[in-house]
Amino acid sequence: ETEKAPIIKNILRGNYDIETPKLWDHVSYEAKDFIRKLLVKNCDKRATDFEAQKLPWLQKHSGNSRALSPTSVTSFLIV
Repeated sequence: ETEKAPIIKNILRGNYDIETPKLWDHVSYEAKDFIRKLLVKNCDKRATDFEAQKLPWLQKHSGNSRALSPTSVTSFLIV
């Protein structure tokens, strides 16, 4: 769990970059938009669960068993 501590700290600080080409080239604009709208530090500006359900990426992939791998999800954090 100590290996995840820097990742958690970065998430809490809002330090992330999902534009790193090598890691995120295969991720659609809609998926990146979904992630951006959920990883907002200010909860007043963050998408609510209701808003997130309406985002195009989730609408498109609801019921789809394919998900981002943990490596993809954690790879965008700035350590």
